[in-house]
Amino acid sequence: MSFLAYQNDGLAFWMSCLGAVLATLATIPQAWKVRHRNSTKDLHLLTFVTHFFSAIVWAFYGFLIKGWILFFECVVVAVLNLYVCICIIRDLCRPKKHVRRVTI
Repeated sequence: MSFLAYQNDGLAFWMSCLGAVLATLATIPQAWKVRHRNSTKDLHLLTFVTHFFSAIVWAFYGFLIKGWILFFECVVVAVLNLYVCICIIRDLCRPKKHVRRVTI
């Protein structure tokens, strides 16, 4: 018996739904927070880039095994993480208002 063959397909389905909801809900607060400018000071770009690529790989795996819940959840999480990455880069590239420039 393969480790992918489940004894209880109903339980596996509902557990995958629960996991998908929890993973998505865990990402939404960060995406909501970064919508304001200069709100990403305490976030690290590498963390969200890594999570973005991880979600893409898991989505590809879900597509290959026709695990549509996994696929769609990972696509949503990837989009949310990409949004956070864009906001972090936006804030990194934006000049700071409190910097005083002196010319001679």
